[in-house]
Amino acid sequence: MRIESGGNVGVGTTSPYAKLSVVGQTVAEYFTATSTTATSTIAGGLTVDSNTLVVDYSTNRVGIGTTSPDAPLQIMASNDPNQIGLHVTSPDTDGSVILLTGGGVGARDYWIFSSGSANAIGAGKLSLGVDGSTAIAIDSSGQVGIGTGSPGAQLDLSTDSARKLTTTTWTTGSDVRIKTNIQSIGDGLDIISRVRPVKFNYTPEFLAAHPSAQDVDYYNFIAQEYQQVFPDSVSTSTDGLLYLNSSNMIPYAIAGIKELDQRTAGFNSIYSSTSTPAMYIDALGNIGVGTTSPAYKLHVLGDIAAQSFVNISTSDSKKDISYIGESENEDALNKIKNINIARYRYLNEDENAPLRLGLIAEESPPEILSVSGKGVDIYKLSTFILAGVKQQQKQIENLNLKISDLQARVSGLNGASYDSNSLFALFLDWLKDKIVAVKELAVGSQDKPTGITLYDKATGKPYCLEIVNGAPVSTPGECDSIQINTSVAASPVLPPDTSAFAEASADKEPPVIIIRGNNPAEIQVGTTYGDLGASATDNIDGDISNLIRTFLNGVLVEVVQIDTSTTSTSTVEYAVSDKAGNAATSSRQVIVN
Repeated sequence: MRIESGGNVGVGTTSPYAKLSVVGQTVAEYFTATSTTATSTIAGGLTVDSNTLVVDYSTNRVGIGTTSPDAPLQIMASNDPNQIGLHVTSPDTDGSVILLTGGGVGARDYWIFSSGSANAIGAGKLSLGVDGSTAIAIDSSGQVGIGTGSPGAQLDLSTDSARKLTTTTWTTGSDVRIKTNIQSIGDGLDIISRVRPVKFNYTPEFLAAHPSAQDVDYYNFIAQEYQQVFPDSVSTSTDGLLYLNSSNMIPYAIAGIKELDQRTAGFNSIYSSTSTPAMYIDALGNIGVGTTSPAYKLHVLGDIAAQSFVNISTSDSKKDISYIGESENEDALNKIKNINIARYRYLNEDENAPLRLGLIAEESPPEILSVSGKGVDIYKLSTFILAGVKQQQKQIENLNLKISDLQARVSGLNGASYDSNSLFALFLDWLKDKIVAVKELAVGSQDKPTGITLYDKATGKPYCLEIVNGAPVSTPGECDSIQINTSVAASPVLPPDTSAFAEASADKEPPVIIIRGNNPAEIQVGTTYGDLGASATDNIDGDISNLIRTFLNGVLVEVVQIDTSTTSTSTVEYAVSDKAGNAATSSRQVIVN
């Protein structure tokens, strides 16, 4: 030991360089430095116990729990189950930080490894925990678990929850330069239809083994079923369970949507290899068959075959109902007579196609056209024809009544010895009533036979009445010439004296018609008119009310129907004849105001 004059003490050395310089091992219970400005250097290394702390100056390594550190700092637990290798405790107000930094400028790689054997990277699991529970676990195969310490996939989340703060889009490498064997998906709907979406709950056993799972409804697919359609998208986890990747359903779903869009824009026939649409529905809901530009709710280019076509016609499916009157029926009949029937082919038909028979819209009455005016509405046409047929039937009935009246008159003259179906019977009746001073009447001669020109009371047109082979014949137009030889007598001309004629000629009194109700009859606009009719009695035949014929504005009708939607004046006429041919008429005025 040496003590120098400056106060330095040397042990094992004659030249102490510090207050105490020891060459060799030094044993002491404590080393305490009290000066805040002291700077101390321990050269040659430092050892605290055999395994507590070793500073190896030759390798610049520090070992805690080991005397041979293999890294700048190596911490080794002395015995099991002491698992804590590094414990960092922060003050109450600050957090704990483990900071990894590089010594130079530029990017560096930083590693945290889990090793199952000394001095090597081996099997094991690295876990990060928060509040005593595992938050992130990385196993030896590289599988990462979040919220679970036993990841079963490359990334295993304990709950069905993941998000990105600014967007929900997750990206994947999809550059065409990294892909090959690219094929379009064209059977999306077919693939989707083979996958069964399900709602389910996890079993109690699974929930017990996975505490992070919740007992709620989940929505997904069955892996075994999904595997039949997408075998490459189902894998077996380390726990032996099947897991599926449903992301590949997205391209097929998009393909299916595109297919539905094409079917909505134009239905393609699934029974044909052609791409031409067999059926088309436009944005207005118009359906085209054989055409992609339907102009009507159902537009068909071609013939249609069906057992029946039904037009909805119940009263509860209609509104603003009104009925057409006699004048409109007559107008329909007149227009029907002027409709031209055409033969034609459609523009899309071949020249050798058979000619069609129908109407031309531009030449047809507007009442039978479609709303657009470009087509003939078959239902309107049939109804329009029905209106004309009704009017024609009334005209026929009117003619039949007139013929019956003529028959009755001729029968009263001479026992129906004349042809009552011709105008000759009317002519004889006229002679009976009007010619009272002619003894003999000759028209024409044997050498120059001719006829008599008569004018139709209804139309004013001339007719030539002639005798041909003993029978009267009426021909439209005037006779060429008439030669009449007459001889005046002092008494009316009578047929041969027969009892039948004597009885008929004895009855000269016409029937009496009594109109029921008001005459004139006044009703308000919009009020339904019901005609009360009339009664008729004859001095010989008695009550002949059943023989009364009713005319509305000169047209024979069965039921009086007056249009009361607007102001008008109509005439209802009642006519009757007795068996002797005596006729009577009476009329009523119907005023709508």
